[in-house]
Amino acid sequence: WRLDTARPGAPAASPPVAAIASTRSDLTPNLTPDGRRVVFLSNRSGESEFWVADPDGSKAFQLTSMAILPGYPKWSPDQTMIAFHGDPDGRPDVLVVPARGGHPRNITKGTPGGAYPSFSRDGQWIFFASSGGRGESRIWKMAATGGAPVQVTDNAGAIAIESYGGDLYYLDEVNGP
Repeated sequence: WRLDTARPGAPAASPPVAAIASTRSDLTPNLTPDGRRVVFLSNRSGESEFWVADPDGSKAFQLTSMAILPGYPKWSPDQTMIAFHGDPDGRPDVLVVPARGGHPRNITKGTPGGAYPSFSRDGQWIFFASSGGRGESRIWKMAATGGAPVQVTDNAGAIAIESYGGDLYYLDEVNGP
């Protein structure tokens, strides 16, 4: 769905309209930073996979074909990569895939795993939630190209998003999802 507004933050100028119409389920949309493309989860191919399209649903193509349930897609700032979570090895992991298509790469393979990835504003890091193998989930980061994970928070957290000013916002799992 889409709401048209007169300016950012203004009340809706009209009722919501369908942005991408389908006879199948289309979920978890995420727009590119410039607003020209959207990635979303859909079962229009029979399996739940990611699709990329223009915001009106045109020029859609299936991005993944993995036979797992992927989730939480997020664009890189340069719009060339999409990070998401899935369970290719039977546990939550963070994967990245080229935005034009290609084979997803599991960047948390060999670590305690991760979920809810998001890119840093400079595109150099991917923030994600992981228990680190120790119970409660914390915020971690890893170089977008892969490497050793670095713990960011000492307290419980999930779904980290870096602000334009460089502050890190995240959910405190103790007080709600």
